[in-house]
Formats: sequence, structure tokens, C-alpha cells
Amino acid sequence: MNRRGIIHTIDVSEKYSKHAERVVRGFKHGIYAKNVDFHVGDVSQWIKEHQQQPTLASSEAASGASSELTPDDADSVQTAPSPSAPEPKNGKMQFLTHALLDLPSADTHLATVASALYTNSILTVFNPSITQIAECVRLIKQENLLLHLEQVVELGTGRRWDVRAVKPRASLKERARVENGLEAEVGELRSDDDDESAAKARDLEEAKAPIESETNDHWSLVCRPKVGERIVGGGFLGLWRKMMDRNDYEKQEEMATPD
Repeated sequence: MNRRGIIHTIDVSEKYSKHAERVVRGFKHGIYAKNVDFHVGDVSQWIKEHQQQPTLASSEAASGASSELTPDDADSVQTAPSPSAPEPKNGKMQFLTHALLDLPSADTHLATVASALYTNSILTVFNPSITQIAECVRLIKQENLLLHLEQVVELGTGRRWDVRAVKPRASLKERARVENGLEAEVGELRSDDDDESAAKARDLEEAKAPIESETNDHWSLVCRPKVGERIVGGGFLGLWRKMMDRNDYEKQEEMATPD
């Protein structure tokens, strides 16, 4: 049987997973039952095991696989038809076109889910608290994940929220001061020709490298409703889009450039 679309739903509770399966099989005489696979376990572990089975991932990508997580600490991942078999990126197979995470600690699964998403795919995160969405924003920025936040929506009202990770102005000034000081010192040492000065210059240049990663820990979060003042509703949805990495972009540009 060739399934044109597959939804994988992963739940930590076998009881709730079986209940969900009965609901799907009972809906309109099971019209969607053949396209939904139910699993019990951890979403990150499931994805990692799936990525280690390239044949399975390729066949599901061709037929349009997808996966979804249920409300009780469940996660969901979805894949749609792909024009070609998935290719490993950094040793990790991409086979998902969409993913939905509906669980308390969604931020702990972001890196794994992102590694399995195709470029331009959508990741949706549901959380009852806006601070949980904000934690996802902070982690994505801190770990430089290839996920671009498109919007945060408050359920029940449709209100869009502005959630961003920003650098405090004081941190930016301090970083500029340190970098300018190091560059000035490197310039002075480069003016000398002896080996000892050259070695010191190299050491100072290497000392500049960790500045960015260290200051990544000092992101501050902007988190506020874009319209109105009242906060009501039934939770929050964050929607991210998987971006193309730099290497893929450069390859695409090379192929598009005429000889």
C-alpha cells in the first residue's frame, strides 16, 4: 500500500496513545486510520532512531510521512511528499516536512526536531504559557538553530505576540570595547617583525573568538502582546520555519550561476 501522507504521533503514555488510535479508527469509519501511525516513547529518541534507518526514512519521505504529538507530554512530527529521497545533513537524515510539539519541555527537543526537518518546513510549538514559548526563542538563538520565528499566536483571541531575543545595550558596548582593545593590541604587535610578537598576536586573535559565544548567554527577551492589554485565551502557538544553511545556499547559488 502506497500511503501518500503519513502522520506519526508519539505519546509518552501507552494508555492515551491507544485511546487516540481508537478515536481515529472510529472517525468516519477510519478514513484516516491507514495514514496515522501511533508510537509510545520519547520524540527525540524516536527521531534519532528513524534517522538511523535511511531506507525507511527515504520510503516515507517519498510517500509523504508526518508525525504528531498528543497533549499529554506528546510530540508530533509530520512529513509530506518529497520530490526526492532525503539526504543526510551533518550526518542526520532529513525526512519531516512538518512537526508539532505539544509538551511541557518542548525546548529540549528543538535541536533534534530541527535536524530532521526539510528546509522551508514548519515547526509548531504549543504551550499554555508564553514564557515557555520565550524559552524556545532563547534556546534557538543561543544554539544558532536554523529556525526562523514567523509568529506567536495567542489561542482564543488570535492576538499575535512579539517575542524576540535581544542583546542588552550594555553587553553590546562591552563587547565592542573588548574587541576594539584586542584589535588595537594585535595591530601593535603586528608592526614588530620578531617571532615572539607574532606569536602574541596569534594568541590575541584566538582570544577574540570566544567573545561571541560567551555573550550568547546574555540574551534578554522581549515578550509582549502586539495589540491590546488584556491577556486571556487557551495557550500559545509558536510557528518557526526551517531555514537553509549557508553551505546549501552557496551550492544553490553556484548551480544558478550560468557558466
